[in-house]
Amino acid sequence: MTDCVLPRKTKKIRKVLECLGFVAKSNSGRGGHYKYVHRTKFPLVKNQPPFIMIIRHNADHGHYHVMIYKQLRCFGFTDDEIKCCC
Repeated sequence: MTDCVLPRKTKKIRKVLECLGFVAKSNSGRGGHYKYVHRTKFPLVKNQPPFIMIIRHNADHGHYHVMIYKQLRCFGFTDDEIKCCC
């Protein structure tokens, strides 16, 4: 596996998602989370839901950025596309 190219802070991860074409759904998400959906892309992996949940508060959460990176890869984004938005 290649190194994760996403930033560690939640606020910066949200900006990367928006750059890649994800949109935060208003009034959806659970508790302290945002629910991001992509308008045209759907997951290529069977068990990946068609959205990505992001923590609302801006904090550095260990390997959280790696989990989001793996979900982006399931949507078919390449490392170069992700790096371009970082």
